[in-house]
Order: sequence, then C-alpha cells, then structure tokens
Amino acid sequence: MHIVSLGYSSLMMKEYICKCAGHLSAGSDVYSFGVVLLELLTGRLPVQSVELGGDLVSWVKNSISSETELKHIFDSRLQVNNNIVLAEMVTVLKIALLCTNMLPLERPSMHDVVGMLEGVKNSLNPRQTLENRLSRLELQIAHSQIPTT
Repeated sequence: MHIVSLGYSSLMMKEYICKCAGHLSAGSDVYSFGVVLLELLTGRLPVQSVELGGDLVSWVKNSISSETELKHIFDSRLQVNNNIVLAEMVTVLKIALLCTNMLPLERPSMHDVVGMLEGVKNSLNPRQTLENRLSRLELQIAHSQIPTT
C-alpha cells in the first residue's frame, strides 16, 4: 500500500523523509506519537528556529545531555512543584524518548506505548521488559549516548 502523507514533516521520523517517501509504517506512527508527547510536555512546537533549538527531539536530547535540570525542559505553564507529578512527567518523557529513538527497531510498539502510559496513569509499574528498556534509556542519558541526529 502506498500512502501519501500531508502535514508536519517534523512529526515524521527522519528515515521516512529521507529514504521512504510515501511509505508510512507502524514505526513512523510511534515516532510521530513520541513527538506529540514531547510537544505536550515541553509546550514547544516540533520545529523551531535554530536559535530556539531547531527540531524538538534534538532540543530535548541536547537539553538532557547538557545536564539541564529536567523540570526546566517541561512547559513552564505545567505545575511541576509536586514531586509525584514531576516523577510521572519524567516517566512520560522517557516514553517519548523511546518512541523517538533513531533506530526504528528499538522503538516500542503502540501497544507497548499504551501499556506504559496506562502504567503511569494507574501508578503501576510497566511490564518488566518495558522497565528494562526505560532503564537502558536512563543509562544512555547518564552516559550521554543518545544520538541527536
């Protein structure tokens, strides 16, 4: 099936724009959903001027690797004074980063994303396999191994 996409190119994964023009996949849906989550958390547009950080995914990853305090990444209009709310927002940020992983095979399925988000909503732990992926992401952040392009 050949699908033509109209809309924000910034919501599409970069490999789609560069290599597969016209073909969408479950991986591109997950990437786009991750960008939407980042928009909600940061209050920023998916693409901004270079002075404001350029594309949102790179801006978030650069902000994390530059050891910016995480609550400064979040939209200033959101209440992040509550530690429980901040912890939930950080978990959603991790989920968004999993969704926007540059390696399509490393992205979770939408089914897994829904499960992770339901876990945040219900204050339940995600399934063990998803917990491992989040832990790996924390290690990547700690060691600044997250690719930004």
